[in-house]
Amino acid sequence: MLADCVIRGLRVEFEGGPTTLTAPRITHEATGQVLVDYWGTGWFGTASVDQRGRLRLWIRRDKQDVLGHMVLIDTARGTLTRDYGQGRIAVQRPECLAAARVDAAECAEERFQAAA
Repeated sequence: MLADCVIRGLRVEFEGGPTTLTAPRITHEATGQVLVDYWGTGWFGTASVDQRGRLRLWIRRDKQDVLGHMVLIDTARGTLTRDYGQGRIAVQRPECLAAARVDAAECAEERFQAAA
């Protein structure tokens, strides 16, 4: 579980500090664009980074809410996915993540050409 930090250019903050039931806010560091904001909503969550380097949030209304929903931010693909369960999924492609993806692709191409 993550505390307030920066992961892959995304600022992860929790309302009220490092307590067990706090609401997350995710901000794109370079642009200041808020991607996910649960502050002041009554929802709380935890954040972690999975094996593929994606930022994963588990969001619930209270301790008894075993379903809640999941938010997955994949900077490599430039997507923000909300999975509400039972096949209800919403995928967004925020401008700031798309720009980061293009920058990464250009860097990879430059390294490839330099090595050739």
